[in-house]
Amino acid sequence: VAVAVQVNEGGRHGAPSRLPSWRGRPSLAARHNFHGNQFCAPAQSPWRMILANGSRACRAAALPNGNPILPLPLAKTQRYNPPPKRHRIGFDEFLFREHAMSVRLKLFTMMVLEFFIWGAWLPLIFGYLPSLKFTPGEQSWILNAFPIAAIVGMFFSNQFADRNFAAEKFLAFSHLVGGLAMLGLAFTKDFWPFFGLMLVHCLLYVPTISITNSIAFANMKDSKDFGVVRMGGTIGWILAAWPFTFILVDWEKVNAANPEGLVKWFETVLGSGLTGQALQDGTRWTYIVAGVASLVLAAYSLILPHTPPKRVEEGATESLAWLEAMKLLKHPFVLVLWLVTFVDAFVHNSYFNWTGVFLGTSTEAGGVGVPGN
Repeated sequence: VAVAVQVNEGGRHGAPSRLPSWRGRPSLAARHNFHGNQFCAPAQSPWRMILANGSRACRAAALPNGNPILPLPLAKTQRYNPPPKRHRIGFDEFLFREHAMSVRLKLFTMMVLEFFIWGAWLPLIFGYLPSLKFTPGEQSWILNAFPIAAIVGMFFSNQFADRNFAAEKFLAFSHLVGGLAMLGLAFTKDFWPFFGLMLVHCLLYVPTISITNSIAFANMKDSKDFGVVRMGGTIGWILAAWPFTFILVDWEKVNAANPEGLVKWFETVLGSGLTGQALQDGTRWTYIVAGVASLVLAAYSLILPHTPPKRVEEGATESLAWLEAMKLLKHPFVLVLWLVTFVDAFVHNSYFNWTGVFLGTSTEAGGVGVPGN
């Protein structure tokens, strides 16, 4: 049985007017006193309470059943340490915590939309371009629009945006124009318009990857929160890519097969992917979905926390950010991280470029022969 007592130095406080019974014994019906190092308790009661002040006598009292209430003397060496008071936050602190949670949620949603756009169109473009009858050379130019934008962004556009514009406004402008370009890709089947629109989108999209990181770090109280915020990007990629596994399905074929059981149903669905013109028309929706998501992020950027441009600090040895960053390679651990990331990026792009073709190629031709999508 626990009895909570608040003790003030030199004070005299009454016990609670009602204490719980112990092993069937009746509860205290009247108010009884705590005095110094004595606790007024029923005779034969196992209750023990340790107080810190000097000794005083208990007020005579009795329980309803006639049992006397006797003092329980305690050793002088025993002290009662009151539990720490629960911290009660003020209204200002409450508002601050609510604001911090709101900011993290906004940043998390920003990451979801940022990588939703990329995850919607990239995985399926490698099969879509051959269906448009583009030559291998033309496909290479289109697929290299993103690497070209990455190189331009690393040396020029990222720094230009970071130092001259408020981050959230640049994010809104980039996704507005880039989203319109992405929507145009859904209705384009000629090489030069397709390549031009893809290049415009990538030149504006690639800098936003680092801009979103800048917005996140500038507005988080603790940089350890970045892991949770950045996880929104992974979730966004999954949300964009996986639904198309079930959208690009020949459902008439699935219904005609009438599979029984969940496992058999999945086998039938995944083995009944669209083909030919139907697959091309279905894949076109990836660009529409990506374009709409980009426009949504453009509007959403306007409610993100204000992140002003970062001017060149006085005394900076380099005016170009990439030159300043290259100096970090003199540290061995940074150099090793850079090399590992370089190899990882190579594997990443090789996977996206060739896995789809390899899986779809028949076993006679050296592939795996996985049907459908």
